[in-house]
Amino acid sequence: MSSSFNTPLDADPDLGPKRLRIPQYAIYHEDPNRMDVDPVESIEPLPGGSGMAIDFPVGGSDSEDNLLHSRDENLKLYNEQLASIHQRLELLRVPESAPGIDRDVRLKLDATLTRGPLDVKELTALVRQSKDLGLLSYNADLLNSALTDPMAARIIFYHVNGILPRDHPNRSRICYLLGSLLRERFELQNELEDLEAAIIAFTLSIRSPFFNHASPSAKCDCLYEIGISYYYSYQRKKDLRELGYAIDALRYAADWCHDKPQRGSIFALVGRLFHNHAKRSDDVGDMDYAIYALERAAELLPANDPTALAQCLRDIGAAYLARFKATKKRDSVYLEGDRRHRTVSKRTRQYLERGIEAYCRAITLLPAGHALEQSLYRNFGSSLRKRGICIGEPDARTSTQDNVEVYQRVALYTQMSHPDWPRLQAEYGKALVNRFTRDGQPLDIERAVEVYGNLFEHMPHCYDDVMLLHEMGVALHLRFETSEEWADLMSALRAHERAVELAPDSHREKSRLLDGLAMTWQTRYIFAPEMEYIDSAVSAHQRAIELALNEDSKKGLWLCHYGTSLRIRYDQSEDIRDLERAVAMHDNAWTLVPESNPLAPEVINELGLSLLERFKYVQEAHRNTYDVVRSVSAHRYAVQFAGEKHPKRLTLRRNLGHALRYRFQHVDRDDKRKTFKEAIDSFMDFAPDVPGYRAEHLTNAAACASMLSENRDFCSQNDIILAWTRFMDGFETEAAWLGHTVHRRFRGLSRWGRDVATAVAAALEGNEPQVEQAAEWLEAGRAMIWSQVLSLRDRISLEIWQHDAGMALQLRQYTRAIQEDVYAPLSATMPERSFEDLQVKEIPSILRNPRSLHRRRVLDYEAVLESIREHEEFEDFRRRKSVLELLRSPHAKQHLGGYIVFLTVHETRSDAIVIVPGENTSISSTRLQRLTYKTAERVSNAWAEVLWKYGVTRERGEDPRAPVRPEADSNVQKKLHKVLKILWDYVVYPVLQFIESEGLQCQGMPGRLPHITWCPSGALTELPLHAAGDYEVPSGPRAYNCFVSSYAPSLSALIRGSEQAFLKRSQYPSALIVTQPNTPNHTPLPCTEKERVCLQNILARAQIPYQAMVHREATVLDVQGAIDLHSWLHLACHGKQEWNDPLKSAFALYDGPLSIPDVMRTAGEKAELAFLSACQTARGDLNLKEEASHLAAGMLAVGFCAVVGTMWSIGDADAPIVVEAFYTKLIEMRNQDLVGVGETGAAYALHEAVGRLREQVGESKIVKWAPFVHYGV
Repeated sequence: MSSSFNTPLDADPDLGPKRLRIPQYAIYHEDPNRMDVDPVESIEPLPGGSGMAIDFPVGGSDSEDNLLHSRDENLKLYNEQLASIHQRLELLRVPESAPGIDRDVRLKLDATLTRGPLDVKELTALVRQSKDLGLLSYNADLLNSALTDPMAARIIFYHVNGILPRDHPNRSRICYLLGSLLRERFELQNELEDLEAAIIAFTLSIRSPFFNHASPSAKCDCLYEIGISYYYSYQRKKDLRELGYAIDALRYAADWCHDKPQRGSIFALVGRLFHNHAKRSDDVGDMDYAIYALERAAELLPANDPTALAQCLRDIGAAYLARFKATKKRDSVYLEGDRRHRTVSKRTRQYLERGIEAYCRAITLLPAGHALEQSLYRNFGSSLRKRGICIGEPDARTSTQDNVEVYQRVALYTQMSHPDWPRLQAEYGKALVNRFTRDGQPLDIERAVEVYGNLFEHMPHCYDDVMLLHEMGVALHLRFETSEEWADLMSALRAHERAVELAPDSHREKSRLLDGLAMTWQTRYIFAPEMEYIDSAVSAHQRAIELALNEDSKKGLWLCHYGTSLRIRYDQSEDIRDLERAVAMHDNAWTLVPESNPLAPEVINELGLSLLERFKYVQEAHRNTYDVVRSVSAHRYAVQFAGEKHPKRLTLRRNLGHALRYRFQHVDRDDKRKTFKEAIDSFMDFAPDVPGYRAEHLTNAAACASMLSENRDFCSQNDIILAWTRFMDGFETEAAWLGHTVHRRFRGLSRWGRDVATAVAAALEGNEPQVEQAAEWLEAGRAMIWSQVLSLRDRISLEIWQHDAGMALQLRQYTRAIQEDVYAPLSATMPERSFEDLQVKEIPSILRNPRSLHRRRVLDYEAVLESIREHEEFEDFRRRKSVLELLRSPHAKQHLGGYIVFLTVHETRSDAIVIVPGENTSISSTRLQRLTYKTAERVSNAWAEVLWKYGVTRERGEDPRAPVRPEADSNVQKKLHKVLKILWDYVVYPVLQFIESEGLQCQGMPGRLPHITWCPSGALTELPLHAAGDYEVPSGPRAYNCFVSSYAPSLSALIRGSEQAFLKRSQYPSALIVTQPNTPNHTPLPCTEKERVCLQNILARAQIPYQAMVHREATVLDVQGAIDLHSWLHLACHGKQEWNDPLKSAFALYDGPLSIPDVMRTAGEKAELAFLSACQTARGDLNLKEEASHLAAGMLAVGFCAVVGTMWSIGDADAPIVVEAFYTKLIEMRNQDLVGVGETGAAYALHEAVGRLREQVGESKIVKWAPFVHYGV
């Protein structure tokens, strides 16, 4: 590139002493067709061109008086002062022929003047010396105030100028020094007259004939000083011409400067001044000059001065950003005359990219904490936001990522007292929200809500800022979609309502505010379908459209949202007019949104959904396929516009799959296979790089498997298995994420539980059932909540500590913090409320809740966990082990005995999967031919009715026979017998038959009944399989005569318990006995005293130490402190089961409830056996049957290896009988060494004890002896 700064002052006769001129450049005309041209390299000087010239007034050959008066004709007062000064100088002048002064003295003065560079002090001394030599008349008042009087310095300047002739060789240098003195006085005193006089002094220095013979550095210094002086003058008077004079002088100063660093500094200043000139003149050419000068400066500045170079790069970034702003609107092009195709040229985008690059370089140069960091990050963030939003870049993830990091640094370095702190916090929150909408990372939205909460808490004026209220509402709304915390949604609603209330209809963002409010009402309706909520959404949308301007770029999106609310309302109102208006709104929206807009896929996707909904309505009567064809086309366009890395790509693909699924039903046979394949491909699209892909894959895979199963003529069994494999891959992490509350996790498991059963049934279909796969999926879908609790108790291996102690320490800290959250259930620390009366100013306090902190901890925990798993030797650390891995472990092979039977029930089939552990582990299955899904449901309901009529769903101690009418006794008994017979005929006997026919042999003690551990699912989980049999026939089959029964929530829990039993087994156990005969606010349990005395006697005879806590002694804290000291725990008290949140389930002690988390805090290495002599301790939630959400399973998760519980309420008098027989048999077996390694003996001891109770109360009293069950090992 040619330079305009390399012409020396005397190289051109036109640039003589009368004026300096800026060389002219071509006006920059941008050619839209030359998109490959570098925007800066295309600026070329026009040789000999003419144009605007900025003249620099230096004066001509006029007298000094004319020069003084020619500076500014408008400053008459100042000119009068100069004239007065000149008269005073005449009084001081001494004629050349003054007596008493010889030639030697005059030569001495001349030598002093030409000796070399003079500073201010030397100049003052020179004046005083000239007085001593008799060259000046003495004026004490004037000379004594030479450096203090505002006029004195100027008088010295004029005096010296007067005694030196124009052709004096040192005149130029002295005028330069005097000008410097005057400018320094201006900087100190801020007197404009000093600056004016300095400019004249520098001008006279340049006029001197000897200036052209001065050294390049001297010329540079003088031109630099006059340029700076003109810039100071411009700052005071805002005269754009003076800014031009400053630029002109500095450009020539740069040409005379041979020192690279100094020259770079001058170029940097020239660039900044050109930037200022461009702001005033609106001339993009000036901005191009600024860019060129600044880039030249960046090349010349030394690398060892990072501050100067960073400042220069910051200015380059600002210049490019200004160039982008100036060019963006003018350079927008419209392809094919369609507004939807608007874009900007590659050339214009280059300005923004180069500005971002300059900011990046500047940031990397500065050390942390540098004073420039804040402004750099702020400007950098602004440019990134423009790249990601303003130009509509579809894939701006990198921009968004950088933007968040920039504002995070800004927020870190900005004090709360800084006036920009609220704005910077708001920008930081907005950047986090933008990144969340693109990437879907939960941590971003958590941090965004935290930022807004902090902002509103410390800045009360924010409650009156409508845009801040809106942005906080958006952040809360988005967090609700991930957390489903009702407080978030209601807080978002209140924030949006307040913003709409404060903003008048004339507010430029009123439509945007109304749209935000409407979307929040829409979400509230989805989660709480009340008609008034969706009506409110529709009304707000309608108002937003009425107020929107036609040219508003967001109007298309608002129309889209309006149409969506109308379609949702149609689902409940069934008013076809709503659906027709929805289609019209979406059609209109699509015409207004450019294809390059990142929201275009969302808009056309909604159009496709509305068309498909109308097709469903119309097809029943007219079978018109026009709408479904349009729907498929719309969804195809949405997928096409979204690209490969769009955050909602999988949702768009799923919607396309659904549209194709309906289209498949109405195409010719020839097109069916093609349509079917496209639909399956859409459902099965795999995008591991799209954040949040697991949740979408879960939904897509289930939809795919459903379509495949319905159309087996078009697929193979392997295709179905592949779809369900994809589903199960995401099930564990998405259905019950550890960061959610227990209630939310149960809701997720309830939603997806049926799909797990469907997957298992699919695996067992066909001629070659995949039994191992079915067992794997059954295990993955069982007791997930308790599995998560158990995984947190896993030790951090020594190898991890040795590999990275810091990471291991972090993991331990996060694990303990999450365990504390589990120990103190989050719902207990934040009571539920309706939030209908929530006030806006309450929102910050609502946001600071333990649930949010818990989610943050889990996200941090998972990040550390993933870092550990990146190392090959730890890639499976704290991952759920497969069924085969569990069964092939050395312990399971050697010590896990008995049969393990999984039972699964589905609409298509029911099966039993039998696992026989040992050296030759076998996994096989048999179909339960007679057991259908409906049969299982009817049996389960009948059993629940029987228990209700027997009154055994109440607390221990109440008469179980009270609710039964005498005339109904026989009917209830018959129904009870029928249920147990069906269990025998349909479930238990087929399993026993299969074991015998297959010759399956299990490990175990010889000479005793075989042992079966049941793992039922679905409707079978609440049924007493251990009591199955034909009780109508006295000699009929009975399950308890054939085998000993146990139950387990999962295979992993069973094997973990066995391993712990092996480690904890002691010949010298000790017991903690807790009894509550008369708990406050509960029914008395007088027989617990008998139970306690009996147990104490048994333990005393066996010489087993024990600690008894009775009534007032059994407080929560005291029991907690004692649990860790004993291996056996016996609780005889009331129990409270909380099925919605099993961590709230508790035992009623004297001063309050002892919950599972309370036991979890203290149960230690000794915990082996727990006997829960309370009611319904082994009965879970009927809606979450696979989760075993009861106290018995909870005690296993706490660390106990075996637990005895009850499936329904027990009689108070029955418990002591069972307790006495149980402990007597257990101790006997242990003393006779009849308990195998990795066993506890509890199952066989309970079998013996229940038999004793059955003998005493009679076999017919099934509700009395059947509730006692054993869980675990």
